[in-house]
Amino acid sequence: MGWTDKIDIADEYFHEKSPDPYWSENTLFGFTVPEKNLCGFIYWYWRPNMNLVVAGPCVWDHTGEDVYNCKYYGWNQHLSIPEGAQMYDFKLSNSLSCKMIE
Repeated sequence: MGWTDKIDIADEYFHEKSPDPYWSENTLFGFTVPEKNLCGFIYWYWRPNMNLVVAGPCVWDHTGEDVYNCKYYGWNQHLSIPEGAQMYDFKLSNSLSCKMIE
């Protein structure tokens, strides 16, 4: 699939995958809370050919910049893809969930 500027509802669901085991789809939701000097993200990527999803949040401020000294690190490296999961409609075993409502 090549690059396109067209936004389509189909992009909210998994695309046709290649046979490459490292083929993935991913999402990043970044945020800042300036008045508290916080930055963070919730990130996940799917590797369906491995039945693998890597997902979780991370929050940091100026006092920490790595996984061992940031404010919160809940990244899980090896989760199974739940049956019926979609790109924006899932609940993972680490309790991270996303529900597309519209």
